[in-house]
Amino acid sequence: MPFQHALSTNNYGPAKIIVATSPANGSHVTLASAMADAVSGDTIFMRDSVTENVTITPGVNITSYVGNEITPTVTITGKLIMTGAGTSTVSGIRLQTNSDFAIAVTGSAASILNVENCYINCTNNTGVSFTTSSPSAQINISNCMGDIGTTGIALFAHSSAGTILFEQSRFTNSGGSSTASTCSAGGCNGDYSRFANPITFSSTGAGTLEYCLVSTSAQNVTAMTLGGGAVSLKWCRFDSGTASALSITSATNEMISCIISSTNTNAITGAGTLSYAALSFINTSSTVNVTTQTIFPFGANVPSFSAVLSANSLNRTGNGAIYTVICDTETYDVMSNYNNSTGTFTAPYTGKYKFEFQIYLTGCTIASSCSASVVTTARTYVNGLFRAAGAQDFRIHISCIADMTAGDTATFTVSAFGEAADTDDVLGNNAYSGTWVQGRYLGSK
Repeated sequence: MPFQHALSTNNYGPAKIIVATSPANGSHVTLASAMADAVSGDTIFMRDSVTENVTITPGVNITSYVGNEITPTVTITGKLIMTGAGTSTVSGIRLQTNSDFAIAVTGSAASILNVENCYINCTNNTGVSFTTSSPSAQINISNCMGDIGTTGIALFAHSSAGTILFEQSRFTNSGGSSTASTCSAGGCNGDYSRFANPITFSSTGAGTLEYCLVSTSAQNVTAMTLGGGAVSLKWCRFDSGTASALSITSATNEMISCIISSTNTNAITGAGTLSYAALSFINTSSTVNVTTQTIFPFGANVPSFSAVLSANSLNRTGNGAIYTVICDTETYDVMSNYNNSTGTFTAPYTGKYKFEFQIYLTGCTIASSCSASVVTTARTYVNGLFRAAGAQDFRIHISCIADMTAGDTATFTVSAFGEAADTDDVLGNNAYSGTWVQGRYLGSK
């Protein structure tokens, strides 16, 4: 049965405040009037579409029935503005630009705006503006869809000290815009989301994208530009057509297990710094010509080595001489960090390293003591024993986990005491029954 008159509050409906264009069908005919009467904790239910610019009262939520996920039942054509401290949620609404942003979080307060199950329709303007100076401010966009409907506009422009998040969301680009969404401050994070226009980080803008797709192959422009703070890209895909997929112009960026599709001469380019591992190139280009590159230890790229002493080294210790053992024959040296001419390992990364060192001495004639050491830049690890008199061969083994900074070195020494002279020999037989050393990077934690 149709309503005969409006109620000031509809306690029997989906919310006590209902916006309907006919006064017979709700409590308010405009969103602005409903917002003026709402207090923190209230939910405004949108029965009908409106064309308005409205400032959200913190703590007040706006919702409607989701309906079709691509075209929600209700459209707000205009701008939703949030400036105050507090949290509000907008859900189940089609948010459409009207020659201005559809969403704008501004000011200096810790504003938190959650946008859920909405459709952000950028018909004639960039959709989302985030300029709040508060580092506690947030825009959280989850389970949303949207479209960029013309050239010269983007999905978002973020210069806030706060953080914007895209989660489980998908955005198309029917207008073929090559204008980048931007993050020049704060953080921009994405999880399981798809973007069809470029994204650019600049100035202090930083963030993390995981399981995201940024595809600009239809526009043949660079999908991602990293020119700001630290950006981490993991399990993402970047498609760019004839352009380079990524441009790296700043330091402290990382890519792990990402897929790159580009036909440009350089799939990833730029004068910045990039650390990466396990990249997959699925088009004609696989060239990374970023000025400073570091390959992360990952899978086959974990630094490790093993080497043996090939021949006996005579009269090296016995009367206290410290002898640096040079295992000169490598079995393997992944990433070439061990120098078999000097017996020195150089750490390529900051982190923990495990070393195993066996020394085989012969020539002992009287009771004496002996020690084997792993000597790193930061500290020395020692294992010693006392040996009885009489000529004999014996082994000393040392195992340690050393914390090292990139560029630190490790050498391997032996020293015996008690002989009248340095008459002890280091036994080498080009096998692991004699003198040998091994090392492996364990990680950064």
